[in-house]
Parts: sequence; C-alpha cells; structure tokens
Amino acid sequence: MRKSKPKSKQTRRDRHEAEQEEISKLNQWIVSQKPDSGTNPLSLPPLPKDAPIGPLQDDKFSRYSGATMFKELPLSKRTQDGLKRANFSKMTDIQRASLPHSLCGRDILGAAKTGSGKTLAFIIPVSWFYFYFEFYGFGLLAFVAFFMQKVGGKNLVGFLF
Repeated sequence: MRKSKPKSKQTRRDRHEAEQEEISKLNQWIVSQKPDSGTNPLSLPPLPKDAPIGPLQDDKFSRYSGATMFKELPLSKRTQDGLKRANFSKMTDIQRASLPHSLCGRDILGAAKTGSGKTLAFIIPVSWFYFYFEFYGFGLLAFVAFFMQKVGGKNLVGFLF
C-alpha cells in the first residue's frame, strides 16, 4: 500500500475553512426550519420529488421535517456520502419521526421494532453534534438507555438519548 503525501498546511487550512462554512450553513438550515416542539414529522406530507433541497434564494432553506429520504436532511457531505456508500437512501418511520427533532438538539424518546433503524436514528445526530462541537471546542455527551417491553405479544426496544 502506497503512503499518501502529507497535506500542506494551506490545504489543511482550506479544508478546515470549507468545513466551517458547511457547518455554518447546515446549522442555519437546521435552526431556520426546525419542527415545532411536540409535532410528529410523520403527519406532514412528504416533500415533492422535484422540490429544491437545502439553501434556497434569499437566505432561506427547504423544509426537512417530513422528509422521506436522507438526502433531504441537513447533513454534512461526509455523512451523506457515508449513507450513500452504505446504501441508505430512504428513511424508516422511526428515522423520519425522530431525526428532524434530534438534529435541532431536542431529546427523543422513541420505540420501534428490532431492525427498524433506531440505531442509525441515534448515530446520525450524535455524529452531527460531534462534527459541530469539534470545531467550536465544546464537549459532547450522549446518554443512551435501551429498554425492552412486550406490547401486543411483540418485543419492542426503545432508546433514550
């Protein structure tokens, strides 16, 4: 395996500035379009197929609550690329319901069947906040409590963070 050349200080500085600009834009998008507290994004109609995503004209942004695809969320390019490489494109119900709220910093209590995408619904906002806080020198704390409950003869696993 060939070793790659070390990047110059200017290249690293340029990359850092580009990432800071991306974080700033994503944060503006998250704050400007955050869903009302207590609302259920599943009750909103999905975004139209031809709707613009992200920054619009006049410093406005597209709605991300009610999104059905990961590409419609305010996520970093790195996260979007990782989701694409892992063949994740369409969100499950637990992801659609929780991600719009958790991305804007709200606590979430969710319950869904095993294999429904709860772990990814947890990892995406934690990675976003890690990415965001890394640039501003803050710490990140994620608390996870898993529990299992039998409802209607089925085992449901919930999470809290």
